[in-house]
Amino acid sequence: MYTAFLFPVAVATVLAGCHAAPPMGAAGRPAPQAYAARAAAPAAVGDWVMTIHIGDRVFEDHFTIQPAPGGTFQGRLKVIGLWEAPLEKIAIDGQALAFELIAPEKERFRVRYAGSLDAAGRLFTGTATLPEEGGKTMGTFSAIKAAAGRK
Repeated sequence: MYTAFLFPVAVATVLAGCHAAPPMGAAGRPAPQAYAARAAAPAAVGDWVMTIHIGDRVFEDHFTIQPAPGGTFQGRLKVIGLWEAPLEKIAIDGQALAFELIAPEKERFRVRYAGSLDAAGRLFTGTATLPEEGGKTMGTFSAIKAAAGRK
């Protein structure tokens, strides 16, 4: 009965270099993001400067991603001179990165940013979509990781 539960945890501990297993999620299984957080945190964590193209307009946004308790991540995105919002549903899987936010405009709306990091972990490119509108594309973006100590 307990063997079925302990075996995956034991294997995960050995595979993780004899470190403690990641935080447990629902049904006593390791939280999926915890594995991704351990593997990809160095590339995705940091301060980023994003250029996003929405139609014929170009915006510069700044966002940050930092480790949070439990092997997850937290962050914020700032639209320069307009608003700032916390990042939600941050998902890191190898070179893939995605997060969502609720834009605090007059009429709030949810935006999902999803794309991939380059091999060096310094460039993040992808598409911004509107999940509540069937995934309609809002625009494309590229983000460059800010040098240490600069934003």
